[in-house]
Parts: sequence; structure tokens; C-alpha cells
Amino acid sequence: MTFRQQLSPAQRHNAITIATQRYAQCQTWGTAKPDAHYRADGIRVGNLDDQIKGAVAEYAFGVMLDYVPTFTPYDPTANDVLGYEIRATFHTGGHLITKPTDKTGLYVLGVVDQAYWFVDFHGWRRYRETVINLGRLAACPTRYATPQTELWPLDMLPATPEYVSHRSSMVEIAS
Repeated sequence: MTFRQQLSPAQRHNAITIATQRYAQCQTWGTAKPDAHYRADGIRVGNLDDQIKGAVAEYAFGVMLDYVPTFTPYDPTANDVLGYEIRATFHTGGHLITKPTDKTGLYVLGVVDQAYWFVDFHGWRRYRETVINLGRLAACPTRYATPQTELWPLDMLPATPEYVSHRSSMVEIAS
């Protein structure tokens, strides 16, 4: 089952602002990719585009969980949203891509529309369940590529301790 999360204009703006802040941080650290270019299928790619796509997916997932993401400096040990790792693609039939250096955890696949207004979340997998798919895609020979048909549905997504804590704090505030 796919869950679609549409962003309001303010939410879309906030997600793009977070991406721009991340991009500026990458430039400061010297880790920014070269200028954007167009792939053969017409999709524009580059570091800022990657940052926007990822930030929009993360923001939409946060909205789905009643959480408002904010910019935080890059920390390789931190999770994307409330203990979950979000992977984004523009491809409707895209795979959940993980790599050997990724941390263990729960990985969620979001397909972002190219205007950044909505994200379709197609499912999730534990990192250790993705490693059987090494080299499945010729375009990503050093990555694990899990097709959407092998993802667990989102209504079976386990709650992380961070998500449970977030929900508990919402109950306390409401009391």
C-alpha cells in the first residue's frame, strides 16, 4: 500500500530551505558535487537537486508522523526522521537503494514528484534485509537495490524509540 503525503506551500518552502542549508554546509566542507547536469532521461541531477529531493522526502515523512523536521548540521550517526532512514527517488518504479557503508536501521522509500509537492511512500525494509540485493541494478553495481515489490508495507513499519518518545511527548502536551 502506498501512502501519499502532499506538502503545503509553507511545508514545501521549509523543506527546500533545509536542503539549501545542507547544500551550503556541503560547499563549506568541500563535499558538494559538481554543477547540476541532465541525465539521458531528462532528470536534472546535482548536489542541490539531491539535497532538495531528500529533504522533501524527509519533511513529508515527518509530516506523516506529526513531526516537523528542522535543519540540523550533518551527523553521520543521526537518523533522518525520528529513527528512520528515508531514501528518495524521482523514479516511479524506483528501488530502495542502500550501500555497504550505511548504518543498520529501518529504511523507507519515498518517490518524490519533480515539482516537490508530494511524496509517495512505497514501503520499508530493515538494512540487513537489503544486503541480499547487491548489484541488482546495472547502474548501481556497488549498491543494494531492493525493488518496491520486496518492500514491507508502511502499515507494518515498527515504531522506533525516537518515534515513541515523540508520540509520548505529544500526549503529555495535550494533557
